Amino acid sequence: MIDSRLRPRYRDGGPSVARNTASTLADMDGIASVFEEVPGAGRARVLVAGEGREPLLFVHGWPASARAFWPLLTAPALRARFRMHAPDLFGFGRSTLRAPQLTFAHQVETVLSVARRAGEPCVAVGTSFGARVLLEAVTAAPELFRRAILLAPYLHRGLIAGSVEGRLLARFPRLLRALHRPPLSLVTGVWAALFSLAAAGASALWARQTIPLIADVARMRGETLDLLAALPDGRPLLNDLRVPLELWYGERDRLLDTRELAGLAPLRGLTVVRVGDGGHALHDSHAGELAAALLAGSDGDGWRPVLLALIEAVLAFDHPAFPTIGVGPVEARVLEYFPLAGDDGAQTRAALVAFDQAFTAQSGGTSFAAAPLAERRAALRMCARAGTPAQRRFYAGVKSMILMAAYSLPELRQAVGYEGRA
Repeated sequence: MIDSRLRPRYRDGGPSVARNTASTLADMDGIASVFEEVPGAGRARVLVAGEGREPLLFVHGWPASARAFWPLLTAPALRARFRMHAPDLFGFGRSTLRAPQLTFAHQVETVLSVARRAGEPCVAVGTSFGARVLLEAVTAAPELFRRAILLAPYLHRGLIAGSVEGRLLARFPRLLRALHRPPLSLVTGVWAALFSLAAAGASALWARQTIPLIADVARMRGETLDLLAALPDGRPLLNDLRVPLELWYGERDRLLDTRELAGLAPLRGLTVVRVGDGGHALHDSHAGELAAALLAGSDGDGWRPVLLALIEAVLAFDHPAFPTIGVGPVEARVLEYFPLAGDDGAQTRAALVAFDQAFTAQSGGTSFAAAPLAERRAALRMCARAGTPAQRRFYAGVKSMILMAAYSLPELRQAVGYEGRA
């Protein structure tokens, strides 16, 4: 059954298989599958999740579908704050194209139609080809968006010219077109699903979506490849930004020319974020960091109580035999050694806020700072031993930062005979 709250805003009328899938999704993970009429194009399937008030829009890349964002759509902290919308672009997933020919404008209009339904300006995230679509939409109707994040954006054809995929697209367009339409697109679906699962750390929740993700990608139309080949250059749009825009790229991206993306940093209104250990699929491999950035928004000083609570829990958890040292001196050393309060600390502050948001959502409303020490220690044990890759990275980074600061205190160095940074 479709979420009754969505009926007045979306016209549902898809084939029975789509309605049955929507019912399964709603029952399984609290995600509704609804349909949005896009004038002049057709009907777009939209995954909708979350109980929050703020609208958040995801735009998938190629070859993929809205289901690629499943780990984010099921993240408790994001669900508590946002009402999330992820459409299948035309030619992908379960969207139905009625127009005689698929165009880039149809994809842009899909994003704009879903954004208009939100009722207020959206935060929006697009990845790869979807980032290029989102950039066009943000430029066409900036009043519909309050912030946009482009992940590994495929801004123009030249960005992939040096990659294996780019050379194949230039030399064997017909062969690639055949591989991206049924029945051979099933192979593409298997490849895309396995790649996403591996990059995201393959949680049990995400692994349940393997078959549906393969099915979504296998429905891809060969014409989507034509859109890549004739992609309009998006670089001129970056010169007149009217919405705060972030561009993330992975240092290990083997598809895009990351040097060109890094060179865009001086553009006014654009924030370029380098992900040192990231590849092309940042929405998979760095979903935790992306969620942290989305939750941070304007974090103010909300991260300070979280840092203090983490210092107390880390010291108690990792070294219960430590001599008694105050949390305050350790915090002072952390702030001295690490520029958390400045521009360079924005990513760490965002991660602290996101950690607190996730803890609050899972604990029934109790913030991390307000929780008993035993519960905070249990949360850190979970991060260290059974957490997602993003949670383990967060714990390792916080632990290193706090212990370096703690060991620099004279009373601790003398107690354990440690000759560290003074």
